[in-house]
Amino acid sequence: MTGFANELGYAVARGWLTLTLADAAILARVKDDAAATMAARETRRSATVWSHIREQIKTRIRDVTWANARRHVPKNVILAEAHEINRGQTLSEREVNDIVLEVIWEHLPDPPRRRRHAG
Repeated sequence: MTGFANELGYAVARGWLTLTLADAAILARVKDDAAATMAARETRRSATVWSHIREQIKTRIRDVTWANARRHVPKNVILAEAHEINRGQTLSEREVNDIVLEVIWEHLPDPPRRRRHAG
């Protein structure tokens, strides 16, 4: 049951599944109350661990992207490094791209102010 509970925890951490639906899936698969309780605890523990891992990877991607943006590294190189950090497929490709673009946009300087002329 640990593998099933771990898979449910991963789905909960990614936001694909709610804890209520995960509990329902466990109850549908396991008829013994004690085993269902243990599986539900394992699912919650797994969801917590996966959420923590995802946050660590997001932070690492932000840090590397920020450092590369300060050195004016091309965007495609920054994206490649970010995807290399996420090589375990913990985050989706879109999530990685969004993090990189968000950091790059934060790094861009403010646009120059234009002088307004009277009249």
